[in-house]
Amino acid sequence: MSKKSLATSPEKVVTLSGASTASTIAESTIHILTYASAGQAVSVAASWADGIQLTFCSTTTGEPVITFTGAKLRTGTAASATTATLAAQPGSSITVISSGTLWYLVGSTGTVVYA
Repeated sequence: MSKKSLATSPEKVVTLSGASTASTIAESTIHILTYASAGQAVSVAASWADGIQLTFCSTTTGEPVITFTGAKLRTGTAASATTATLAAQPGSSITVISSGTLWYLVGSTGTVVYA
């Protein structure tokens, strides 16, 4: 039997204001980032569930860094990424969706630097 899943609308909203770890996430979530200084980070572990949708949206000029453990972010370029640094502008955001142990970029707003 093949594994099937459908991405759903985010089920919950979480506000993060300090260095945080979003461990293995089991449900779609919107993360509102209210970091006051540059470089504050959130870490995201791999999910084993398909179709988990995560959105990270900054509300400050803090340039938050989202770390995907083990270079698990696929951005549509040849190289996998470990981090996504959001622009120093409120409203800068990324949305990713899970498939197996990988995260795939499905959209972004503002300038995002992937490394």
